[in-house]
Amino acid sequence: VSTQSTGHHSNKRQMLSSVRFSSRVGAASARRGLAVKAAYDSPPLVAAPLKVEGAVGTYANALWSAAAEKKLTAAVTRDARVFVDAVKDADLANYLANPFVAASERTQGLAPLLKKLGMSDVSTAFVNVLIANNRLQGAAEVFSAYLDMAKAADGKLDGTITTAQELTDEQFKQISKQVDSMTKKVLGAGSQSVSLTRVVDPDVVSGFEVTFGNYQLDLTGRTHITKTMNQIIDNLIADANALESQMRAAVKK
Repeated sequence: VSTQSTGHHSNKRQMLSSVRFSSRVGAASARRGLAVKAAYDSPPLVAAPLKVEGAVGTYANALWSAAAEKKLTAAVTRDARVFVDAVKDADLANYLANPFVAASERTQGLAPLLKKLGMSDVSTAFVNVLIANNRLQGAAEVFSAYLDMAKAADGKLDGTITTAQELTDEQFKQISKQVDSMTKKVLGAGSQSVSLTRVVDPDVVSGFEVTFGNYQLDLTGRTHITKTMNQIIDNLIADANALESQMRAAVKK
């Protein structure tokens, strides 16, 4: 056990040293990153196999398109796994999220780390684009979305179904069919089936919640109760405001 722990801390120190001490390298990488920035900011030429919404989807779609054009989707999939695993290190995650680190310093600081991780040119250029756009903090989320796309391309789409109580096999089967039907409506007739993992969480109260990729179907009692309570509070506030207006009008008379 002690040998494994020592190796872990040694690797951690090496990773952080790669980030912190790199002032002599990375300038060329920064220039390459800025050179391809326009390409990533343009609409993707190759459609991703899974639709992901929001800013994360925009960047993940651009990354998929760039990788597909270079026929490097498998290489970037490997890069994505490595990067997501690397940022589990708390110190590295804090470095990426630090808003006081200048873009040029980030580019120079990460260059040796990306090289050590064996990142492809496509992934390295993409990280530099995120730096230039001040989006580096969300890099792990974007790479995770890319991994979802890679699974979808292979006919694999993972998801979870969360319920307050354990589902019977028949209930799970019926809900899985409904989710497959929904994915075909959302993602198209040729979309993949979703492989659901069951999760039990008493806090959902009743009903169920399904998540896969960037999608969420929330039919839980918890959400219904929250919406109902919010509506009641809004009504009480509206009634109080109306009563206050009436009292002011009465005083003026």
